[in-house]
Amino acid sequence: MNLVILANLSEISRYSHGYGSTTFVILLVSFLGILAALGAIIFVIERLMRTPKPGEQQQNEPLLTTLSREHGLTSAEVRLIESLAIKLELPAVELLFVDPAFWMDSLQGEDGENPLARSTMTKLFGEETIAEYTASQMTTSV
Repeated sequence: MNLVILANLSEISRYSHGYGSTTFVILLVSFLGILAALGAIIFVIERLMRTPKPGEQQQNEPLLTTLSREHGLTSAEVRLIESLAIKLELPAVELLFVDPAFWMDSLQGEDGENPLARSTMTKLFGEETIAEYTASQMTTSV
């Protein structure tokens, strides 16, 4: 009887050993599949959260346009700034918004003071800065 039991156990062991490794492979593949599905779901949700709405997209415009709008410059004043930058061969037009020294040649036109250049400078730098700067230029030129 013991030999029959041992024979049965041997046969059970032989068959169960093959099923054990198959079960392990099935569980491993299932686990990896679940991880891949969760990763795909998280990726899709994150992409949906990151996409900006059409109204929130930033509109890029030239800095000169932004500065002219902020300072309330007219189109004639913008053209004057562009022509002065070309005349002075400046690398960027926006440098005229920084230093009043660039404007001194444009203040004096052929027939006296240029009122358009004066009003543009006043909008950019303020009346006090223009008065101080022109006064200092007159004292250095004398």
